[in-house]
Amino acid sequence: MRTERPGRATFRRKKWQNGAPGGNGKTKSETDMAANATPSNPIVLIPARMKSERLPNKPLADIGGLPMIVHVVRRAEEADLGRVAVACAEKEIADAVRDHGGEAVLTDPGHPSGSDRIWEALCTLDPDAKHDAIVNIQGDLPVLDPAV
Repeated sequence: MRTERPGRATFRRKKWQNGAPGGNGKTKSETDMAANATPSNPIVLIPARMKSERLPNKPLADIGGLPMIVHVVRRAEEADLGRVAVACAEKEIADAVRDHGGEAVLTDPGHPSGSDRIWEALCTLDPDAKHDAIVNIQGDLPVLDPAV
């Protein structure tokens, strides 16, 4: 289902709509219990694009012989939360991630935000909504502590 807001589109998966037509039909108390549950199948998505205004080509910046985005992917994998993928706007980023064993999804370079990029990647990677949580890790955090 797609809902419009002035200047921006937002999306909701029918499967996740509680009590709405096409929703899962759960009561409010069931929904509250689910909201407080620990996710059993999260996905980690990392938005990345080359057109940073402060540091162009930032995802591919060399840090110790590896692109920054590869460091971020590795920290996310070390956290062992679930499947990790990069939602990227350009082929160069996808190639760098894949060349180092990571998963990448090309998204529309015209997205206005990383959240929009993540949504498109999620729809591609998980069309049946099997992941029950989304962890958004920014693509410019190469020294992120995986324990956090």
